[in-house]
Amino acid sequence: MFPNIEFMPIDQTRKAKYYEFSHPQKIRIDGFTFNIPQIEFEILYKEIILSGKKDIEDARHLRTFFSEILKKKNSKNMKK
Repeated sequence: MFPNIEFMPIDQTRKAKYYEFSHPQKIRIDGFTFNIPQIEFEILYKEIILSGKKDIEDARHLRTFFSEILKKKNSKNMKK
């Protein structure tokens, strides 16, 4: 199985991607630390930027699955 990876230059002109990479969430698994996008960002990105039927369904699923840990104030700040 091969991961799905996309490489692109990131600078401040790509506001959503710049925010995603400059505000990572750190997770630690078996001694390794990974930077991943905040779940709130991923949900909003799917709803606002991608906004396809499948993306909206994915965002709804993520909101349900992570409902106990989502921070509403972060979502409001990220929309800006």
